Amino acid sequence: MTQESFQGLIKKDSYQVFLFASNANIPVSFGAHPWFVCVEKGQVSRWEILFRKNQCPTCWGYLHLNYLAPVEGLEIIPLFHKFHWAGKIISQIEGGENSTARKMIKFIDNSKEIYPFREKYSIFGPNSNTYAEWVIDHFPESNFKLPKNAYGRYYKGIR
Repeated sequence: MTQESFQGLIKKDSYQVFLFASNANIPVSFGAHPWFVCVEKGQVSRWEILFRKNQCPTCWGYLHLNYLAPVEGLEIIPLFHKFHWAGKIISQIEGGENSTARKMIKFIDNSKEIYPFREKYSIFGPNSNTYAEWVIDHFPESNFKLPKNAYGRYYKGIR
């Protein structure tokens, strides 16, 4: 998905949550890397867990806000910023003031304070898939589902 095509999906009068995924970095590119893009009345933010710790001013341990552009997949080769996998939307939800989408956005925004594994990362979990599943588990009504290759989504510490 391109940034331009994503811009066409943004609604400035509602709340939207998009669950994106791309391949993970080589050598584990058979796995998925998910992230959330939250749109709060047109204001866009991207939330995810990365294997890098505290890499930007808006990072809390391994939890990153807006480290990459909203639709940009991970680097194909870690830390080589020239080539990225394609990101694609795998789930989305939207609504008004009292909607699940707005509640999810507030929860995701608070994850910098309440996510239990901000300071811990492992390829086997907790990882980006653990974080995404943790959010999804709090909102079963969203019907969001991670792909089968989202290794780490069943990390024992979140259920």
